[in-house]
Amino acid sequence: MKTWKTKDGTKIPIKDMTDEHLLRAINYLERYENHTRWQLIRQADFMLAGCNGEIAQDMLNDHIDDLIIPHEDSPDLFEDYCPIYYDLVDEAKERRLL
Repeated sequence: MKTWKTKDGTKIPIKDMTDEHLLRAINYLERYENHTRWQLIRQADFMLAGCNGEIAQDMLNDHIDDLIIPHEDSPDLFEDYCPIYYDLVDEAKERRLL
């Protein structure tokens, strides 16, 4: 059973979350994903400043571009950093909230 951990550390099953709580959790994770994306861009940009070699610079530039303008081959930050997001979205879709 998938659970959501609240701010105070309480774990509750996703299926038991209220509609409002479920939508707020999804919104929170979407804001967090955007923040994480920009942190990764800043890190890559910082690394680029100290990077030697044209191939290494091109690779970092490509990585930065993928983060700025995601496309189907871009890394999925939710999958990598917060896979529960998809469980929340699935539950919201089942309830016809999304």
